[in-house]
This record gives sequence, structure tokens and C-alpha cells, in this order.
Amino acid sequence: MSAQARTSTRRWRALRARILAASDVCHLCGLPGADEVDHVVPVALGGAEWDPVNLAPAHGGCNRRKGARLHMPAARTPMRTRDREVCADGVVRMVPRSREW
Repeated sequence: MSAQARTSTRRWRALRARILAASDVCHLCGLPGADEVDHVVPVALGGAEWDPVNLAPAHGGCNRRKGARLHMPAARTPMRTRDREVCADGVVRMVPRSREW
């Protein structure tokens, strides 16, 4: 069964709702707000299509980045545009990175 045909079935929608109701933390990046369900072992690599043990919550972007692989590729480190500054009162503030060297 194709992914498009699977995701349009009542059975898939119920299973997806059950997985997302249990947790909304993306198993790929660890952040909350997952809105899709990922096959931990992709169906293309022999993973169980309907087994809840093989399904986990994921963000759409994380899920697409992982694709039909067992592991998600390493993320690029974002460029830092701000530095931390500790003020006299002990408060840590994020300040724009200085362009002066």
C-alpha cells in the first residue's frame, strides 16, 4: 500500500491520533509540537507498517529530513548571531554579536 493510500484510511488516522495523544515530543529532535507520525524503521527497509511500536511522533520537517533512513542526518550548526552577556545584576541577556573585532 502506498503512503498516500495508507494515510487516507480511517485505521491510519485513528492510529496516528493515538500516537500523537500519547506524546507530542518529536522523537527525532526532542522538541514538543510533533504533528506527524514517523515509522522508526521505514516501511521501505522492512519496518512494520501498522505496529505502534514502530511509530513515533515527529515534526513534519524532521520526518521529511529523515526520509527512508534509519537515522536522521546531522543538523548543520546554525550561525550564532547573538552572544550572551551577564549583567551586573546577574541577569543573562542575549545581545547582537558585535561586528567589531
